Amino acid sequence: MLMSTATRTYIVFRFMNRAGKTARADYCCPQARLPLIRSSLPYNDICRVEAELSWIGKATIAEVANQAARGELRLTSPMIPVFRDPQIAYSSTFREYGDPGLRPIISRTRFLASFQVPEELLVTPFTYPIESELMVLTRSLFDYRLDVIPNPFFSH
Repeated sequence: MLMSTATRTYIVFRFMNRAGKTARADYCCPQARLPLIRSSLPYNDICRVEAELSWIGKATIAEVANQAARGELRLTSPMIPVFRDPQIAYSSTFREYGDPGLRPIISRTRFLASFQVPEELLVTPFTYPIESELMVLTRSLFDYRLDVIPNPFFSH
């Protein structure tokens, strides 16, 4: 009997300010960009980065996803935040338990990129039920991109 090795994939979305190959850094997780900026960080930030990297090495994937969803691993997260449904993400910013800080991120980014990501790379943080947010455990989403369109929620 022949077994299928097909992987289940999901379409996910990310709000971005740049599009195309010149925006390759925008497709990367913070940890992948860290070597490029580390030398320009103030000493306090370097100490924080070292502590976060140490914690990440000991934490579970779920713990890292939840910390990243809280915005507490801005320089060191090995994950990239995406959304299953951009409309849910935007409308969640107006709800009682939503994240109002997400609204300016969504409304000020110029593009909405879509990606087809293998299921095994997706991690569901605590924010998923409210925002449809997922974390992708990868250094770069670039190879998974499908399309980049103007952000329908963009406002000047």
